[in-house]
Amino acid sequence: MSITKINLDESTNLQFEVSIEGVRDKVSEIRFVVEAEGYKVGFNGSLKDGTLSIDLPILEGIVGAGTKRCFLEVVADSKYFVPLDDTIEFVAPIRVESVMVEKTETVPEIKVSAAQTKVKTAPVNVNETFEDVCAKKKLKIVESVQYVFAKDSDDQYVGTMDKGTKNFVFYEPVATVARTQKPPK
Repeated sequence: MSITKINLDESTNLQFEVSIEGVRDKVSEIRFVVEAEGYKVGFNGSLKDGTLSIDLPILEGIVGAGTKRCFLEVVADSKYFVPLDDTIEFVAPIRVESVMVEKTETVPEIKVSAAQTKVKTAPVNVNETFEDVCAKKKLKIVESVQYVFAKDSDDQYVGTMDKGTKNFVFYEPVATVARTQKPPK
């Protein structure tokens, strides 16, 4: 069992009661030693009225977390003594870390496919006159800037005619053309 716990990110003052008898000269050296991974770290202490005081600095980065062997070294009258040999638990500092999580937006997958539409087209004879086309389709001609002709009310077409050559230029069914005015009757 360890004699105490020391937080590595805090400075600490250790105090021990020490009784030294039979010394002719004074105590020349008192050290608190911690054995770390492959090395030793010593801290000088001071003795006053039988109390040994040792100030430990912040040990983070010097001593790793965990239980380590520690001992007191006392040199008196040129003699070396180890009045304390035990362990101390060194506690790692509390760490709080935060990592930003990137929000990825799910983009909807868009699928595009081509659809084939069959369009009925009749061969166009460019030499046909407007009257020929109207006669073939049995269409009634209505005079206007654009000609609207029909077999019946459900089958209307919009077209123009070159008045000089009387060639008919066929456009499309009236249902797909936006008309701005009604054709004259």
